[in-house]
Amino acid sequence: MSEETKSCPFCSEEIKTVAKKCKHCGKYLDQKQNIVQVLTPEFKDCPACGEEIKFIAKKCKHCGELLNESSNEISVSKKTKLEEKTLIIYIFYFVGLSLVGLIMAYIYRKDAPEWLEKHYTFQIRTFWIGLLYFFVGIILCFVFIGIVIELLAGAWLIIRCIKGIMSLNKKEAPEKVSTWWF
Repeated sequence: MSEETKSCPFCSEEIKTVAKKCKHCGKYLDQKQNIVQVLTPEFKDCPACGEEIKFIAKKCKHCGELLNESSNEISVSKKTKLEEKTLIIYIFYFVGLSLVGLIMAYIYRKDAPEWLEKHYTFQIRTFWIGLLYFFVGIILCFVFIGIVIELLAGAWLIIRCIKGIMSLNKKEAPEKVSTWWF
């Protein structure tokens, strides 16, 4: 060992005498900094999706939720705002403003976390599949079976929206996003 180096007290590897942190084991040579390092974990679970993220993360790499710097929790206003937009689209579908809901879903889908992106995809598919069901029902109204198809399409729309709202309240993506049924 030369004069410019010394042995790390933690891993016994050779380090520079003036070093403040061991390049081999990552421990600080100052005891105060080691205490801080031990008390600060390297990873934590994201409060939104439960996936493991770095403790100092400002945004979850899995779900895209922004974390509050002071408490490392999700920003409540951002989280609520995203979920409210999704809920509003479901309500628009209920009251017959489906076209407005469709446009909103297309706009918000690109910036949403993965689980909300699946809700927007579910809503977009609900619009287009529902439009097809209603169109077929209108054509077949002349044969009287169309009235039954129209009623079934209305029930289908209501059930799909209710299932979407239920999964939204659980903060989960809807099951079977790509299905033509429920």
